[in-house]
Amino acid sequence: VRSIVLGGARRAVENEEYTRIQKDHQTSLHERDDRIKLLQQQLVTALGAARAGQVDKTRRAASVAGRKAEERKASDVDRAAIERRCADAENDADRYKAQCQLLQGQLAQQHAR
Repeated sequence: VRSIVLGGARRAVENEEYTRIQKDHQTSLHERDDRIKLLQQQLVTALGAARAGQVDKTRRAASVAGRKAEERKASDVDRAAIERRCADAENDADRYKAQCQLLQGQLAQQHAR
């Protein structure tokens, strides 16, 4: 009779131990699941922020590139205008020089007479 009682007590202790281990395991699983969910949310947030940052960076780069292209175009227009004015000024100078030489030649002929 004692062995039956001891056997039953041993089983009761084993059942309690098993139940405790099972509860600890369940608690551990819940904590791990909660941690995984938190990390997934953080990952989603970080990825969203990274994507938004990349979009902003791309927009800024496009804006900067557009602005530089406009500045380059304006600079090219200004350079072309300056080159035209220089060419016009050189042509005017050549005409004035030719007129001066012609007038000097006419003046020299008048003095020679």
